[in-house]
Amino acid sequence: MADLSPTVANVLAGTGATIIEVVAGATVVQGDVVYRDTAASNKAKLADSNAAASAVVAGMCLNAASDGQPLRICTKGNYNPGAAVAVGVQYVLSEEPGKIALDSDIGSAVYKSAIGIASTTSNIVVNIQNSGKTLA
Repeated sequence: MADLSPTVANVLAGTGATIIEVVAGATVVQGDVVYRDTAASNKAKLADSNAAASAVVAGMCLNAASDGQPLRICTKGNYNPGAAVAVGVQYVLSEEPGKIALDSDIGSAVYKSAIGIASTTSNIVVNIQNSGKTLA
């Protein structure tokens, strides 16, 4: 199965979601998954499960931004990823930078970061868990 392909206009934080404002460290769009780059003034950049430092998910982008611009990210709670999801399925950081994948779709030798579980076909209950470990 492929990574989620969000329709950016449909990406939204739901009722009760935790939203924080950060500064973008790269060009991002709604639905992208980001980490906070401590080597670059804690700016938000595309998360990547292929590298330990960038596999620490901070949240999902709620607006588009370029380097240095304000960026709102959803860090917990109800989140519409802008794409159809399967109820009861866990979603994780993809091997493709900034993307969300089904847990069953990621390979070995990547850093596993859980994003959340789908509660409806258009909602993920975000509860980020960064393992810091590669899959065997």
